[in-house]
Amino acid sequence: MQDAVQHYFLADSSLSCYQDAKSYKPAAIIDCKLVFRSLRAGFHYTEERYFTTWFPENDLPADWRSPAIELTTEKRLSLFPPIDLPKQQGNWIFTEKHLENIQEELIDLLVRTEKLRVFHNPDFNLYSMPKEKREDFLERVVEKGLQELEQQLHELIKTFERKLEQIRESEERKGRKLDIDIFERLNRRSELLQIKSRLSSIFLNIGRQRPQLQNPSITQNDRLSESLDLIEQDAVNKVSELYSDFLYRTSQCYTFETGLQRQNIEILRRGVLWLPVRNSSTTD
Repeated sequence: MQDAVQHYFLADSSLSCYQDAKSYKPAAIIDCKLVFRSLRAGFHYTEERYFTTWFPENDLPADWRSPAIELTTEKRLSLFPPIDLPKQQGNWIFTEKHLENIQEELIDLLVRTEKLRVFHNPDFNLYSMPKEKREDFLERVVEKGLQELEQQLHELIKTFERKLEQIRESEERKGRKLDIDIFERLNRRSELLQIKSRLSSIFLNIGRQRPQLQNPSITQNDRLSESLDLIEQDAVNKVSELYSDFLYRTSQCYTFETGLQRQNIEILRRGVLWLPVRNSSTTD
């Protein structure tokens, strides 16, 4: 049975499927544009795809889950066979009505199962762009985390500077002048040496920008030394907490899925694609 259905062939005869081919077998091919939209993730992504399946005999449904061939849209189609091979014979119904039914089966399957998957970091509410690699997305997450961390480190340093200033003023009232370089002491702590170079440089550069106090000696006063040790340890603990929180928040990476709606599937063309196969029977 024939109708005004368009018939195609793969134009490039150098494709591997043409090697040792004995005949052509029909497949259904549908070229369509898929539009994925997500207000939540903030993207509108369009993709053109070929879908193929072996043409069903009689009025049987098509098995769109089993492609006849995987094709990219770069593969050219031709109205004429590049190699002269016989066409297989079978009970295929090449009519527009039957092809439309096959098309509807594909659309139903796409609406149920087709998903565009992107990456999502909930802590910073960031989404990857479609087709963005996981490592590239996580790099953007880290950049966002470092911006926030830099501000947190500024605030932390201000807090400990105030504590040091209180000790300095107290000691000066007692006639002593102090050199309290808390940041140089912190830099030598092994806990901070484990921090990534970017995080370390941010912390250390901020520290070096602060004014330092002039000195004689503080080792004579055990109570003062103990107070400085407590401030130092508290600073180390706070930085460690910030770093642990930074690592946890920037490592969060989940999959976010967006499906298709029928109105977002546009059929560009459809027809019968005659594929070269290595046998001449009606079954592949």
